[in-house]
Amino acid sequence: MRTLFTTKFGSHLYGTETENSDQDFKSIIIPDLDFIISEKRWTDSKSTGDSVNKNTKDDIDTETYSLHGFLQKAYAGDTGIIDMLHATDKSTIYSTPEWEFLKENRTKFYTKNMSSYVGYCRSQAAKYCLKGSRLDDINKVLKHFSKVSGPEGTRLKDILDSCLQLSGDYVKFVEGYYKKGKWVDKPSMVVCESKYEHTMHISHIIESLEKKVAGYGSRSELAKQNKGVDFKALHHALRASYQVESILVHGDFEYPLRQTDFLVQVKLGQVPFEDIKVYLEESMDKIKALSEKSKLPDTVDNKIFEEFKRSVYREYLVCYT
Repeated sequence: MRTLFTTKFGSHLYGTETENSDQDFKSIIIPDLDFIISEKRWTDSKSTGDSVNKNTKDDIDTETYSLHGFLQKAYAGDTGIIDMLHATDKSTIYSTPEWEFLKENRTKFYTKNMSSYVGYCRSQAAKYCLKGSRLDDINKVLKHFSKVSGPEGTRLKDILDSCLQLSGDYVKFVEGYYKKGKWVDKPSMVVCESKYEHTMHISHIIESLEKKVAGYGSRSELAKQNKGVDFKALHHALRASYQVESILVHGDFEYPLRQTDFLVQVKLGQVPFEDIKVYLEESMDKIKALSEKSKLPDTVDNKIFEEFKRSVYREYLVCYT
């Protein structure tokens, strides 16, 4: 096993660290021979914290990717992987020529969709900053289901044709979707970023959507009082939106972002929620418009990276044997 790259990650990479920030590290390795042959996406995560409580400033999280696992995530536009490709000299702990090649060619991983980045931003916007149109779309689906759901046990696929008329900004119908980097070949309805496969019972979807509506209602009331709001999550959503906006406008971005001071204020809860809500909603609208006009490719042309991977592994295997 050989290390290709290690960097500080999270707030210590973004430049938004505070005195209470924990430490995160990410690395890329050439894995052992068995993993190279099997092409399993070798990943190892460790944390000194526990699964119940939030990390403290004394906790350390580490995550390590195999080279081919890193590349597969990069092709999918994974937000954490894109962030790694912007590691600064200050955050970099260990580097190799192989890593420098990836970093120098990072813009080749950008596409007009940037689906993971946009999806992350939208999920946070949906969680905390629902526009009335989002709730309207959910209620429109619920109203339609009440009319056509049929007898108990009816599944989405049984009434799917009648549901197509519900398509809008926050209701989509897809042939499948990616889950943890793998394609799930199941037709689904997507309502405000939540996916409902065509085999699901209508009653279960209704239950889920009703919980979503109830959750948004209580969350909105708390948000008006700046209570119960995860400002750390919101600052990450804003950061991601600024990054994808820069990619779509300038073709790249660098840390620290010019909005870093503002992001720290958001993270510390020093910016009213209502203001953050406006910034996020405006950013989502802007990104949508920029994506439609973007000249970036629809998908990553991975030939150069696949050849690079084979070259690196061949050289390593020669030394290994």
